[in-house]
Amino acid sequence: MSVIISFHSHSYADTLPFLTGEEAGMDESQLRHIELAVGKHVDEKELAGAVTLVLRKGGIVHMEAHGWKDLASRTPMTTDTIFRIFSMTKPVVSTGVMMLVEEGKIELDAPVETYLPQMKGLKVLENGERITPNRAPTVRDLLRHTAGLTYGFFGDSAVDKLYVKTGIPANSNDTATFLQKLGSLPLAYQPGEKWVYSISVDVQGALI
Repeated sequence: MSVIISFHSHSYADTLPFLTGEEAGMDESQLRHIELAVGKHVDEKELAGAVTLVLRKGGIVHMEAHGWKDLASRTPMTTDTIFRIFSMTKPVVSTGVMMLVEEGKIELDAPVETYLPQMKGLKVLENGERITPNRAPTVRDLLRHTAGLTYGFFGDSAVDKLYVKTGIPANSNDTATFLQKLGSLPLAYQPGEKWVYSISVDVQGALI
């Protein structure tokens, strides 16, 4: 699977000048390889479309739309198309958490339940039984994916299956419903003892 991460480039075009390759110290003939490379993926139907952008020396050296925004209607891609950037939101959310830490509004090593009471009294599922964890998951655990949470659709553990059955994660959940569901489920492992890619960033979003 090919993944292209693109930014909403219209704002760049409004605020930054366009530079020639010579002004930016770049070989314009080499920049054409971008179009060829992305075009190849579009032609081979590995991508519907993409937007590419190169910034250098305070200006835009290259900005181009490739392929289709909508395959069914054959709507061409445009440079102001808005993309869903999936997990690239994670560093944005985690930066927001750290801003709150810097402002003294939350503490890294405070239990998550201090700020989200729906997460109070969580148990750990071990050998089919729900037991009291050695400690509560902390904000720091959320940031480093060691809180005892999982993702549901990535794994096959008993807790993963409970996530799927309960509807976590689900785009239809509002924050209150999401936290209520999550708080009713056990942790997949003892907080701090494992790294497991998880919905901890969703919890960070609720925390913010």
